[in-house]
Amino acid sequence: LVMTQNLLIAAFAGSVIGLIVACITGILVLSGWTLGVIQSIIFSCAIGMSIDFVAHLSHAYGHGLESGMEPFEAVSKAVAEMGPSITMAATSTAIAGAVMMLSVTLFLWSYGQFMVMIMFFAWLFAFITLLPMLGYAGPVVRMTSLHYVIAKLKGEDPAASGKKPAWKPTGAEPAPADFQEGL
Repeated sequence: LVMTQNLLIAAFAGSVIGLIVACITGILVLSGWTLGVIQSIIFSCAIGMSIDFVAHLSHAYGHGLESGMEPFEAVSKAVAEMGPSITMAATSTAIAGAVMMLSVTLFLWSYGQFMVMIMFFAWLFAFITLLPMLGYAGPVVRMTSLHYVIAKLKGEDPAASGKKPAWKPTGAEPAPADFQEGL
C-alpha cells in the first residue's frame, strides 16, 4: 500500500504474495519437509523473497496509471521497464540456489532448494497472475488511490488535493506555463 498508493493494486499484490507463499509451503510439505529450526528460518524468508517482483511490477504499473495510461498500456510499460531486470534477478538467484544444492550441508541444500522454487514461483505468479489481474481488473480511475480515499474521508474535494495531473505532450502545443519538469 505504501509503495503503490492504491488500495486495489495493494490488494492484488497481497493476494499474489499469498498465492506464492501458499504454493511454496504446499510443495515443501509434499516434499516431506517437517517444521524444524532450519525450515522455520526458510519459511520466514518466503514472504520477503516473494514480495520483490510483485512490488516492482505493481509500482511500475501504478506509475503508468498516474501518467494517464490505460490499464493494459500500464501493464506493457511495467513489463518493458521491469521485465528484463526482474527476469535476470530471478535467474541469477535461482542459479545461486542451484549451486547451493550441491552442498552436503543440510541447511545449504534446503535453502538452495527453497531459493530455486521461490524464484520460479515468484516470477511465474508476478508475470502470469498479477499483470493479467491488473490489466483486466486493475484501477482505471483514481477512486482506489490512497490520496483520493484520504481526501474523501476528510470531506475534501479529491480533485483539489494539490496533486496535478501529468502533462502529456502531443507535439502540437507548448508546455503549460505552470508545468515544471521533474515533478
